[in-house]
Amino acid sequence: MFENLFSRNGLSLERLRAIAEVAAKGGIAAAVGDDPSRQSLYSRQIGELSEFFGAELTRRDGKGIALTTDGRRLSEAAMQIFAVLDSYARDTKKESIILSLGAGSSIAQWLVIPALADIQRTCPDIQMALHNRRTQEIVKELRTYTLDSAIIETGSVDPSMKYQTLGTLEYALFMPAAKVKDSSDQRKLKHLLESIPLASQEHDSAYSRRLLQSAQAARARIHVTLECESYPEMAAAVLAGTHGAILPTIARSILGDGVEILRAPQFANHSQSLCLAWNPHLARVKPSSLTHMKAIADILTARLASAA
Repeated sequence: MFENLFSRNGLSLERLRAIAEVAAKGGIAAAVGDDPSRQSLYSRQIGELSEFFGAELTRRDGKGIALTTDGRRLSEAAMQIFAVLDSYARDTKKESIILSLGAGSSIAQWLVIPALADIQRTCPDIQMALHNRRTQEIVKELRTYTLDSAIIETGSVDPSMKYQTLGTLEYALFMPAAKVKDSSDQRKLKHLLESIPLASQEHDSAYSRRLLQSAQAARARIHVTLECESYPEMAAAVLAGTHGAILPTIARSILGDGVEILRAPQFANHSQSLCLAWNPHLARVKPSSLTHMKAIADILTARLASAA
């Protein structure tokens, strides 16, 4: 059985682990650090795999090396093998199924964590592992089995992935209540945007450009006096009573009382269509995963709709 693989030396789990880690980390140095002996070992092991399969698995990339198309294909096959073996080992030990979920920090904190009680009731046999990732990292890690699933914008899903749409992430202007007067005139969008100092993300980010577009649509001159790296930091500034911010409406779950919220059509350019995406081979790696994915997606869809 599989004589083509076992009739020759050069193939082993350790060698496959080397190419899988290099693919996941983006290079040999990133995978093993500054240890020259480990770098030499990984380079030799990948070279032995290249000789075994008769394929060029790496190429020169500046001062380092990068995986070729054949190298990436082999690394993905290796990761699938490891995922299957890990799932089998957990199953034989009757351990809980671990489903890893990648998402941005605000999605994890404001959408997923508030839904955990419902997820645990519906899927009592799983253990969730949350990972804070940027979209580009998520797409890569879904493909390499580093992540089981992820919440990302629908338009960012790799064509090879499966997904279920969750709904639209809407945005609104969040303001410290103390800075908003009761007069209806004072609640006009233009006045609010001009009278309340705003928190934004770093200058010339996609968010800051959308903020300027929203201000132009409202014919308002805004005053950004705080630049942040994330939505949770912006929300913290709102809670501190110092700034307003255009944030996803799901931020209501943590901002609570003392905050005024104003929705307006001028914020439509911030809206995002979200989905729960997963690798199509995951059902073979973790047989019950597809049922869990659909159940989790339904729960998150309901929670996202309630925040709209």
